[in-house]
Amino acid sequence: LCRALMKAFAMDPLLHSPVLFYFIPALMAFAVYRTSSI
Repeated sequence: LCRALMKAFAMDPLLHSPVLFYFIPALMAFAVYRTSSI
C-alpha cells in the first residue's frame, strides 16, 4: 500500500499532494485514537 501510494505520488504529485496532506494526518489521528482506546 505504501509503495503504491509513493508510486502514485511520484506519477502525479500535484494531484495527490492535497489528498496525502489531509489523508496522512487523519490516518495518524485514527491510529492514535485506536491505540489510546484499547
